[in-house]
Amino acid sequence: MTGAFGIVPGMHRRRVLALLSAAALVPGRARAQSSAPRVGCVNLSNPEPYWTFVREGLRDAGYVDGQTIRLEFRSAEGRPDVLARHVAELVAARVDVMVTVQTAVAKSAMQATADIPIVFVAANPLETGIVTSLSRPGGNVTGVSTTALELTAKTLELMREILPSLRRVAALVNAEDLAFSKPFLDQVEAAGRTLELEIFPAVVHARELDAAFERIVKQRAQAVIVHPAFPRERVLALARRHRVPAIASNEPWARAGALISYAAVVRDSCRKAAGYVDRILKGARPGDLPVQQPTEYELIVNRKAARALGITVPPAVLLRAARVID
Repeated sequence: MTGAFGIVPGMHRRRVLALLSAAALVPGRARAQSSAPRVGCVNLSNPEPYWTFVREGLRDAGYVDGQTIRLEFRSAEGRPDVLARHVAELVAARVDVMVTVQTAVAKSAMQATADIPIVFVAANPLETGIVTSLSRPGGNVTGVSTTALELTAKTLELMREILPSLRRVAALVNAEDLAFSKPFLDQVEAAGRTLELEIFPAVVHARELDAAFERIVKQRAQAVIVHPAFPRERVLALARRHRVPAIASNEPWARAGALISYAAVVRDSCRKAAGYVDRILKGARPGDLPVQQPTEYELIVNRKAARALGITVPPAVLLRAARVID
């Protein structure tokens, strides 16, 4: 048989025509899916509300998940071995862009690929070594800083307004988030010295949380400030069981049951990250895009959690809160 269509034998010609007809009948959506850019989204723990806000930002930029873009969400559930596997899978799949939440995820992605663009949402990317310049991050990385570390002293100060007798605070730190755990603890301890608070470090793995809270109670800690890379619901359940007020540097924690949080607005950070995904898909080089800083911070007070602990939040604190959860 030759390659000229006009002399293909009858049986083969009918087969070719059938294949061509079937291809013509493939719905436009299916064809769009096959050519749509793929964006891999990975976090260490607590995927929501991050992925909801990233999806919203991309939708506002004109993308429709499953039609004009394909979003693949992965959560490592606090386990570094699972995180490495998720990142490796997305790199092997050659996604067009990778969105990472939390420092450990950005670091894992950077170790796994030097060419797939990475857009991070993470605290203090300069201090933790994600980038060497905020204005020109270079390479395949850019993103949004949540500057959680600088807010630690303010968060503890607010907590002492709520509990004037506050003297002893436990710092619950995820030993598996190596890139962020030391800077987080350093900042908590520095804030403790400024505010004359005793800080008791509890640097543990997620599997050790039960034992960690038993130690926190034995130390007679009056509150615990929590590293955000832990599984949120499990930590808050333990805090409720042991009747220890939880302080967070991350807004979703207060919404889920921590007593307070003072932090950059998560929706704003995630939508900025989505904006950078859009620009990269349209041809921008990630290393040329400056790391964006938060423009809005908010105090959230969970008065329901306060009542369960027998704590009365002063009116002056409530007046400064962007949201009070009852």
